[in-house]
Amino acid sequence: MAAYPGLIVMNSCLWDITRYGPSSIAEFKLNFIQMLQFVKENLPRTKMVWITTLPPSPKCRGGFLNAQARFLQTMLPFHVVQANDFVTKTLKSYNVDIIDLHYHMKFLIDYRANDGIHWNPEAVRFITNLFLTHLTVSNGLNLPGRVLIGGKYALYNRLRSNRCTNQNGTQKKCASP
Repeated sequence: MAAYPGLIVMNSCLWDITRYGPSSIAEFKLNFIQMLQFVKENLPRTKMVWITTLPPSPKCRGGFLNAQARFLQTMLPFHVVQANDFVTKTLKSYNVDIIDLHYHMKFLIDYRANDGIHWNPEAVRFITNLFLTHLTVSNGLNLPGRVLIGGKYALYNRLRSNRCTNQNGTQKKCASP
């Protein structure tokens, strides 16, 4: 009896659309569909969750953005939006769960790291919370409820408003991340 993974979590975009020259986007689309077909044929009982690519800065830098791809730097945020749109429309016909992190994180770009690609620890905790909440709800389980940590609730509200709630319910300005 072969063992199959119960869950595959995937994301792919930045490397793919900057790596293969002028045909990068076309190759990304082709490779993406081939990957979906492979998973459908070879892992039919495996649940797949796709995480959309987070918004990069137009001034991003990193190892994926080599000298040959540097001209894409300012256009990369737009290419990511188009890639996420293609992926989302394609995944609907494959019955794959989608967590649209791009949507959630576009409102929180101040929590992006200095390289314009990665995110600070508070943003990563928020992403983890979104992911675990999705898995819990999509598997028909109950969420554990609000948890008080250090006198603060709702990381999202803290990120959005920079306000925290004390244990007694009063508001105060949170420390900067």
